Amino acid sequence: MNRKRHTNIWLLVIVAIAAFTIWVDLPGSRQVLGTTVAIRQGLDLQGGVQVLLEADMPHEEAVDLDDMRVARTILENRVNGLGVTEPVVQLQGERRIIVELPGIQNSDQAIRTIQATALLEFIEGDYMLLPGDLVRTSQTSGNETVYDGVDPSLIYGPYQTAMTGEVIRDAFVDRDEMGNYKVAFQVKSEWTKRFREYTGEHIGDYFTIVLDKRVVSNAVIRDAISDAGVISGG
Repeated sequence: MNRKRHTNIWLLVIVAIAAFTIWVDLPGSRQVLGTTVAIRQGLDLQGGVQVLLEADMPHEEAVDLDDMRVARTILENRVNGLGVTEPVVQLQGERRIIVELPGIQNSDQAIRTIQATALLEFIEGDYMLLPGDLVRTSQTSGNETVYDGVDPSLIYGPYQTAMTGEVIRDAFVDRDEMGNYKVAFQVKSEWTKRFREYTGEHIGDYFTIVLDKRVVSNAVIRDAISDAGVISGG
């Protein structure tokens, strides 16, 4: 094989590769072989919203990594409620969280939803409520954007807010003697009397835990709770 023929062959190979690359990018070409090639487009191609959040604390004060992880989880739940395809919510360093929402149409609503302060509530629930249900409560502060665009028939309530997250001093995941998960929590000293009185008067009633107006757990009060309690049963 002479050098000229060898060069021509490689030229044809390069042209063929270039033609195939162009063909793959043409509309409808991805279904020719009976398969679909999903191409993820980032913010640079399809637009969207990018938000950088930073812990509102003095720079000389250390930020608890667990708190940042909880904040990221709350943001992920909010972003999922926006119906965005392939959102990105990730920690950046020790005190920042970056949120990317490709293709979002209502950027103002998205930013309001992301920046709203999380609200934990204990409400007087009922047997109908399930984790993930959206409710209205007597506590009007918090992230009200969760109701935007939701069919009113899918919103339960209103329910009475007995207490908010301000009564909780600490909470952590644990396991019982059977190995099942449970959430143990401790009540702030200034709220123990109120917590004991309320739970003592409502033994057998539902005590539903709500975060950003969505049900997290629909627990039943088994005993009066003073300074510490446990949420169990799945």
